[in-house]
Amino acid sequence: MRKAYLSVIGFALICKLNAHAQALQDTTHKPGFSLYTPIEQTGGGGTSDYNSRALHVDEVDLISSYYSQNGDHSPVTGGIGTEYVTDIANGLDVKLSWIGSNNGNKNSLTAGLGFDHHTSASSAYVALNGGAKTGGSRIYPSLDWTVENAKTGNTFGIGMYYSGEYNYKSKGLDLHWSAKTDDKNGEFGVKLQGYFDEVKQILPSEFVPAPTVNNSQSGVTDYTTASGNVIELSSGGQVISNSKNTIPS
Repeated sequence: MRKAYLSVIGFALICKLNAHAQALQDTTHKPGFSLYTPIEQTGGGGTSDYNSRALHVDEVDLISSYYSQNGDHSPVTGGIGTEYVTDIANGLDVKLSWIGSNNGNKNSLTAGLGFDHHTSASSAYVALNGGAKTGGSRIYPSLDWTVENAKTGNTFGIGMYYSGEYNYKSKGLDLHWSAKTDDKNGEFGVKLQGYFDEVKQILPSEFVPAPTVNNSQSGVTDYTTASGNVIELSSGGQVISNSKNTIPS
């Protein structure tokens, strides 16, 4: 068996925008991307360019991976088929943050979207009646909101997750809380997660009670087994013919 795995972390844009602690406008560095346009504020007998950003992009992460596997003697096809498998995965996370106008707490909103696509030469032989496929895709969005107390540094947040593919659906929810020590050098955190899954079982063709094809005129029933055999049964249940299909190696 030969396996190859490649994982690439595309990029992480840490958009730590200017702190705006200076009294005069910074003409050397260009301001970072922001969804908020600051308004010039005056006060204290003079003009100041200090402006807090209501909402800005804090971080962007793009992660990609590729997996490839090849080999012979697949157990699904009785030891004569290929073990070829590929998997391509991509994920994008965007983190937005803003400061509360009333209490000064920092709010963080992280939205993620992932997409996977996999192929397997032998998975289709689980059921040749259309219940199984050689490939499939999975999509998994997520959303997390966290608030950090400006005075104590303690945080509280809630997250939601979803993952869906051909025969599997999963929904998730979590609550997380953390508290920092008085010197801000230590932290204690608690996270409560719950997942609610729904799985659609795919049965091999031999275990599916309904036949694939029913010829009512001649009283002959045709069905295909998971191993690739096409069997004809008479109305009394006797085997008329058994034609074995060639499974590609």
